[in-house]
Amino acid sequence: MTEWREALLGDALDVRHGYAFKGECFRDDGELIVLTPGNFHDSGGFKPKSGKEKYYDGPYPPDYLLAKGDVVVAMTEQAHGLLGSTATIPTSGRYLHNQRLGLLRITSPDRLDLRFCYHLLNGPTARHQIQATATGSKVRHTAPERIRAVHVALPDVQTQRTIGRILDAFDDLIENNRRRIELLEQMVEAIYREWFVRFRYPGQEAAVMVDSPLGPIPAGWAVKTIQDLSAVVTRGIAPRYADTGSWTVINQRCIRDSRISLDVARRQERDVPASKQVRFGDILINSTGVGTLGRVGMMLREQRDLTADSHVTIVRPLDPGMQPWFGLHLLLRQSELETMGVGSTGQTELGRQAIGRLPIALPGPTILGGFAEMSWPLVLEVPHLLDQNRNLVAMRDLLLPRLVTGQIDVSKMDLDALVDSVA
Repeated sequence: MTEWREALLGDALDVRHGYAFKGECFRDDGELIVLTPGNFHDSGGFKPKSGKEKYYDGPYPPDYLLAKGDVVVAMTEQAHGLLGSTATIPTSGRYLHNQRLGLLRITSPDRLDLRFCYHLLNGPTARHQIQATATGSKVRHTAPERIRAVHVALPDVQTQRTIGRILDAFDDLIENNRRRIELLEQMVEAIYREWFVRFRYPGQEAAVMVDSPLGPIPAGWAVKTIQDLSAVVTRGIAPRYADTGSWTVINQRCIRDSRISLDVARRQERDVPASKQVRFGDILINSTGVGTLGRVGMMLREQRDLTADSHVTIVRPLDPGMQPWFGLHLLLRQSELETMGVGSTGQTELGRQAIGRLPIALPGPTILGGFAEMSWPLVLEVPHLLDQNRNLVAMRDLLLPRLVTGQIDVSKMDLDALVDSVA
């Protein structure tokens, strides 16, 4: 088995501060993005900020324009657990290195491999040391010299490269799935907009447009309300939480990015009436509070023990055949729902009656059936890929601390078989 030797990261690593970009040169859009700790996942990895990027159009030293493959480390703890997280730059000529991040540079490539170092800093041994030496009370910070002072054990560089390739393979699979999910969701939304916003659906050449309260719509379509088309528009229950409870409760934190995640759901033990049992195809809407109000998600899992708490509105279409169209309609009206709350700051409510009154242009059954046939396979692939990613992340997070500390002999690992077991 490979010998692992004690070392300081600073024996083979340099960490360079970023640049203090001028606040007056930040813009809402542009070509160059200033990276922040918000571009890091807690467990490591690059995270796009989805429209919340900081763009820059002022002067800056050219050395602070990052290249594809560069590795940066978060030196300010913008969120708990983020300090010391590393991310790999995905493309050249796009991202700027600011002063709250450190850029890693290997000074002795015969002793330390960059990809191994990337994963090593995301492991508990390095993270705990960085956390322990951080300064600041409310917002904690580290510094290049503290990162260089981290004590580690290192194998030979060839073993480091093997470990880096194993963990990179997991990261690549996770990222590929993430991109596939994004593409599938974009495709479904594009089809919806083409058919039901631009009215370019199969057979539309023969359609006659007529006036309606919603503007021109094809003849034969009807203007209805959400309540007209729903079997249920109701709030969830007031749960009685218990770890051994038989019901899983979907709360506001479960509805994010137009999806429903059960990772932060809780258990409860009260009886749940049928109308408040969440079913496949139900649409869930956050209906109280500030910041999350109006967020929409669609339940795409078959699970019999689900309910929602009283801060969430359950909307269930009358006809299962209209599920993909109905769900996408509400998802694409999320920005409108977010503005419909009433009440004082911190107590804003989105009433189920207000949701029920929303008007909607209802197509005929042939069009709805055609849309379901085209869109459902794409929609249902998303939860499959999310589950696959969850398994990959769990396996990677289990392996990482063992691999970067030598607890697993990589010479005996069958990576293909390992990936197949969780994919």
